[in-house]
Amino acid sequence: MAKKLNNGKVFSWNINNVNNFIKETDNDKAVQISLQEIQKQEKLLGHAPKVLEAGCGNGRVVVWLGMHGVKNICGIEANKEITQDFKIKFPQFDVRYGDIMSLPKDLKNHDVVLSYGVIEHFLDGPHRPLNQMYKDLADSGVAVVTIPFLSVFRKIKYLIYEGRKWDKNKYLYCPEFYENGEFYMYLLTKKQFQNELKNAGFKIVKFAYTAPECGVLEALNHKNIPGKFIWRDDKRHFHFTFVGRILYFIMKNMPWCFSHIQLCVCKKVI
Repeated sequence: MAKKLNNGKVFSWNINNVNNFIKETDNDKAVQISLQEIQKQEKLLGHAPKVLEAGCGNGRVVVWLGMHGVKNICGIEANKEITQDFKIKFPQFDVRYGDIMSLPKDLKNHDVVLSYGVIEHFLDGPHRPLNQMYKDLADSGVAVVTIPFLSVFRKIKYLIYEGRKWDKNKYLYCPEFYENGEFYMYLLTKKQFQNELKNAGFKIVKFAYTAPECGVLEALNHKNIPGKFIWRDDKRHFHFTFVGRILYFIMKNMPWCFSHIQLCVCKKVI
């Protein structure tokens, strides 16, 4: 069960599953883009950039990037138990317990900040964590941020199947809830996401849609018609059915309709 922290969420993790998540990261487009941006910063600075993953969960990205040559990387996570378990399992990597809204001094002024699926869990909206991220980033630093995408499919789904009309005085964007009715996260359109980043002071230098398989699954998940996630060679793969391959071929050319996640690479401009 998720707990609240600064109006965000603290999620439960199991350290015993982290190796599978690390291997699965090979297929994570957001992390691949992040690695490219870190390498660009290294060339620009002439030395290894300071990298922080703000809200690192079970630490799988910190480990994966470290295994792929990123030398100066740290993660901060609000779940104290998982950070303690992580230190035992991966003592060579730096993952700490803490709050992204109140970083210790030595974790400020990083050259690259990574944020995957964090800012959507703040009930008052993503502006506060984005503003804090901007303040904590080094001058001319880079932030790679992801957030769930309010796609055309999701808009239609909510309109037809759920008939959702949320209280806009309480919820800033399209909300999703736990089964018990508690707020879970926001879904944002591309324009809403980019406006939030710009309002925080960022200059957007790259935009991408990611996790299309999850979008296909959500759109056609009944009885696994398009396919399902399977484990093979200790990595999670999306296995398409014949029908799924046809649908995915069509859907991947319409990312604005079905993508699950949206990503922005941003620069801090002074």
